[in-house]
Amino acid sequence: MKLCIWKAYLYKMILQQQIGQRGEQMAAAYLMNEGSIIKERNWRFSKAEIDINAEIKDLLVFLEVKTKSYTY
Repeated sequence: MKLCIWKAYLYKMILQQQIGQRGEQMAAAYLMNEGSIIKERNWRFSKAEIDINAEIKDLLVFLEVKTKSYTY
């Protein structure tokens, strides 16, 4: 029984990771369509991560993307 619960937990984690990656792709595509320049994605420093590093007009912007997988 414990193995079944572990498999369900892993499946949920993988699904959430895929949803998050898709959200980041959509955010980057939106920014590029608006004329922004994506400098870097998934930049890491120590334990921190920045999802998107972009230049919007004359500003350097650091973005954390949150994606939800449900609607109300």
